Amino acid sequence: MLFLGRRGQTALELMFIFAIIMTGLVVVVNAYVPTSSTVSLTYYVRGAASDACSFLATGTVVNETRYSALNTIIISANYSSVGCQVLGVSVEKSASQWNVTIKMNIAVPLSESVFKVAVRDYLINSLSHVNGFSLRGGEIYYKNIPVRINIVCEGCVG
Repeated sequence: MLFLGRRGQTALELMFIFAIIMTGLVVVVNAYVPTSSTVSLTYYVRGAASDACSFLATGTVVNETRYSALNTIIISANYSSVGCQVLGVSVEKSASQWNVTIKMNIAVPLSESVFKVAVRDYLINSLSHVNGFSLRGGEIYYKNIPVRINIVCEGCVG
C-alpha cells in the first residue's frame, strides 16, 4: 500500500516539474518570436469592421461619439438594419504605407460614398484606441507607418 502512494507522489512531482518547464518555455519563446505586423493589422481591422457591421445590424441610433459616424448610415437607411457583412480584409505593405482593403456587403441599397466615408471614419476612430495605432492629422498610423483604408461595398449604389 505504501508503494502505490509513493508512485502517485512521484507522478505528481513529475507533472509539476513538467508544468514549470513548459511555462518557462512559453514565456521565453513569446519574448523572442516576432509577431507578424500584417497578421496583427488584419486582425485589428477585421475586428473593427465586424464591430461596425454588428452595430449597423441593430438599426438603432446611439448617442455615443464612438458610433456617431455609423449613425449617419442608419439614418440614411431610414432607421432600419443595414444587414452588413465583412466579406474579407486584405493587407499589403508598400515601401511607405499599409494598404488595407475591406470588402463589405450590405443588404439595403445605400449611397456608396456615404457608406464608405462613415465606415472609414468609424474604423479610424476605433483603431486609434488600439495599442500600436496612432491618430495624426485625421490619418491612422500603425507602428508609425500610415494606413490607407479602402472600402469595397457590395450592395451600395452610386
